[in-house]
Amino acid sequence: MNAARRLALAALALLATGAGARTARAQERLLGRRTGETGVVYERWSFSGGVPRGGASGDSIRIESASQISVPVTVILPIGSSWTFDAYAAYATGQVRLDRPDTAEGGSSTYRLNGLTDVKLRMVGALRGDNLLLTLGLNAPSGTVGLDREQLKALQVLGAPALRFRTPSLGGGVGGTVGLVAAHELAGWAWALGTSYELRGGYRPIEALVAGSSQPDLDPGDAVHISLGTDGLVGPHRMSLTLSGDLYGKDRLTFDVGAGDTKSTYTLGPSYGAEWQFQLAPGRFRELALYAVDRYRTQFKDNEGDKVDGSSGNELDAGASAVIGRPGRTGVLLGLDGRFHTGLSVDNTIATAAMRALGATAGLSMGAGRLDVRPFVRAQLGSIKNGGESSSASGLSGGLTFGTRF
Repeated sequence: MNAARRLALAALALLATGAGARTARAQERLLGRRTGETGVVYERWSFSGGVPRGGASGDSIRIESASQISVPVTVILPIGSSWTFDAYAAYATGQVRLDRPDTAEGGSSTYRLNGLTDVKLRMVGALRGDNLLLTLGLNAPSGTVGLDREQLKALQVLGAPALRFRTPSLGGGVGGTVGLVAAHELAGWAWALGTSYELRGGYRPIEALVAGSSQPDLDPGDAVHISLGTDGLVGPHRMSLTLSGDLYGKDRLTFDVGAGDTKSTYTLGPSYGAEWQFQLAPGRFRELALYAVDRYRTQFKDNEGDKVDGSSGNELDAGASAVIGRPGRTGVLLGLDGRFHTGLSVDNTIATAAMRALGATAGLSMGAGRLDVRPFVRAQLGSIKNGGESSSASGLSGGLTFGTRF
């Protein structure tokens, strides 16, 4: 694969998933090989002393832990020589444990949220060699929607950006994306410019919760995504840099206040992202890469068109990943990462919490014919802050994934 096509695929992945997606992983899903992947991933966060649940009621209930099991399934199918089709769906079961019973939910001390996600379908095609790519995406509404109060309280935790669970939400409603990326080589470097238009699904409960509604009914505005990237050699090594921006339309929010619905609107501010990767030439490591991803969200505007204080924030992630072992043999996967998320002070719940954390990952990549088996474990330590309080947080996850070519 030439550098222009590789960079075009990376830019297309950012347009589809937003800045912050790991480029290498996104490329892997867009290469057009006939492959399938599934597995089981377990994730758990524990909070020393508990995290305040927050909310307008100002109660003293605290969150002790949150956990989730995800079973994702991905299929990639080539269509002729120029097009690739891929599909993704998952089943997830999660629970949130409290330090005391929630009398508003029948005295339960555990919130649960289980179900299927929407099926994400996508086609990627080359319109002019490797230099012009088109993507067509559809979010098929197979996921769980219409959550009750307990499920919404679980989602407020499991969908919190600070915790970054693998399956942060289930159903989102019908949505679609159309994107185009043009790539060209200049002075030994590949350059790509891409844009896409997203028709966002009509059920975005985690966004509504952040906006302040306890019974959310959100009709989200559409979005435009733009990316510009470059990729080339620095001596024997390879470096890539991608810049991206997102523009959003007006969202319409309905509050259930008991005496009738109250409607309101708000508009998410533009967000900007940058992703840098530096892949070192093979030496003692089969693969060794450094990366940094930054995303800044500007203030959103309320129903009157005024900017809302405390609604802007920044997310910075950086780290290194490596594979040890000879090509064609079992490889040892290692990773170190750190992240600093400022959160949003506009709200005092965990959905807008700030997070600082360091993580380490270890695993294996074992090939047997067309089957690739990858067990891994991951540990994280950090602190989470919301409602003016900071709590120690520890994360532990592990999983087993299976990939095959057929």
